[in-house]
Amino acid sequence: MIVREYLNCATCQHPHIARIQVGHGGRQEHSFLCFNCKEPIKIAMDIDNKNIEIDFHLISNCIAGNEEEGTPVFLSSNFVVDEKKINEEFYFGSFDFFKSIMSSTSGKKHLLKSQGAPGKSISEAWEKIKKIWRLEDAKQYNIANALNKSFGVEYNVTVPILRNNLRFFVDSTFSREERIFVEMRKAETLNPKEFSKFLLYYQLHLREQHRRSAYEILSDYFDNYMAFSQIFAYVRSDLAMPNSAKATSLNFNEIKSFYAKAYEFYSGSICIFTCLNNIIEGRNFDQLRRMSLKEYVLTDKAKRRMSFMDNNAFSDASVEFDSKIRNASFHNWFFMLANNVTLELRSGGTGAVETITYTKYMHQCVLIFSQICKLLSLELALDQIACDQALVTRQSVIGA
Repeated sequence: MIVREYLNCATCQHPHIARIQVGHGGRQEHSFLCFNCKEPIKIAMDIDNKNIEIDFHLISNCIAGNEEEGTPVFLSSNFVVDEKKINEEFYFGSFDFFKSIMSSTSGKKHLLKSQGAPGKSISEAWEKIKKIWRLEDAKQYNIANALNKSFGVEYNVTVPILRNNLRFFVDSTFSREERIFVEMRKAETLNPKEFSKFLLYYQLHLREQHRRSAYEILSDYFDNYMAFSQIFAYVRSDLAMPNSAKATSLNFNEIKSFYAKAYEFYSGSICIFTCLNNIIEGRNFDQLRRMSLKEYVLTDKAKRRMSFMDNNAFSDASVEFDSKIRNASFHNWFFMLANNVTLELRSGGTGAVETITYTKYMHQCVLIFSQICKLLSLELALDQIACDQALVTRQSVIGA
């Protein structure tokens, strides 16, 4: 459904017709550039799906208008648009997306698999998971257990404990990467004893730190879901972004540091791939070809994927890995240019100046976030195996 609202730029008075595609969330915020003076304009809609009511809000640099001859601007929180058509009167960005998905075998497969998952609004499901996670960290187990059961009933999760509910959530958000699970099982089958040693190492040295960081990254992502949701459907459906794609809502200041934070966490957590690959290649989990794991975790993070590049499953699962953006952001050389479309970056603050579009940057953010979710799913599976092994061990001791 398209909602039309008339407004004028408060800076130059240019009239606009905001053609807003109603999304799934309860609130939509849009920041776009005045067609005339290019100053940013921000508007919002509160959507009451139950009573089918919409409240429109003028947030900044805009005043109410009534001129039907204004410049049309198509806005969507769910899709990018063709930048050449954004100001056309009868343009629908959603049509472009569904044309792309129906012409793609992988797109149709993901669409069918993800319909309705995780059942309702993804951001609403996250808020429920986040609360349970926070309560368990605070050792409020009685309250958390009740909420876990409620989530399990609502989303049909068997054995509704946090691990299972969280795994359902991340696997519903992005289809899990089956190939890395195959590699995990391969490591377990090839050397069960060494795999058990790795599980112990993971539980003692990685699990707590990874969970804490994953909580922060997921929170950051969903705090800015309004921005990322424009790209989300493409990454979720494994679709390439159209060459002319443009994000209609601009929120660079809010997501400027997201990729750097995600990269920093992910570049450390992929040591899980390294450990599994060591076992697959016939070594101890903590012994790479030319160095120990203790030495590996001190190496340049930008080169850590090299430890498993011969394993196609692991290398493909971690392909979004742009150290230039991370370094530019960390050294405060990452800016939006005056055209509000192009980002300028200088890796490390001293490298060559490069530019990317804001839309491409958002795409990279969602890609690396999807990789974090898929790795988290693998970690939750490792948790389950560790628990199962501990149960078998306890039963053996009792039986003895």
